Amino acid sequence: MSLSHRMIGFAWFVAAALSLVIRHAEARPTYFDVLTTRYDIGPEDRTYACGNCHIEWTGTGARNDFGAAVAQQLYVGKSITEALADLEPMDADGDGFTNLEELATHRTLPGYSCSNFFLADGAPKLGHGAQQHVVLPPPKVRPEGGDRARQVLGAEAESAEG
Repeated sequence: MSLSHRMIGFAWFVAAALSLVIRHAEARPTYFDVLTTRYDIGPEDRTYACGNCHIEWTGTGARNDFGAAVAQQLYVGKSITEALADLEPMDADGDGFTNLEELATHRTLPGYSCSNFFLADGAPKLGHGAQQHVVLPPPKVRPEGGDRARQVLGAEAESAEG
């Protein structure tokens, strides 16, 4: 094999490796976009942060309990939408509120309870966007939120009326 063929082969290998790295890097923001869209979390919300799933508030690195549960769902082949839907009725941080209640109703972080919130690296201080369990009116869960999200929010609305 000539030197030019080796160089061409090496160039294809490098291009393929770079495309995998770039795709992997682009996939991560997609998870955040799906989460924020599904639960109607905007930049003005205190939970608009990678700290929903990661220990480091700005993302990357180790995951909190909710992020670890999401990763397990993705590992078994579920889409991010399926993973979030399946985790909605669960309570990843063990504080007595389901993940759906924390994300959609209370606007708190499903990976941290009120007692361990400050384990989040770089989290804002109380009063400046930190997690607090306050009851807010339920926001709209978008249609892609799935039947489970509508059932939970519908049951909450009925119990509040009755």
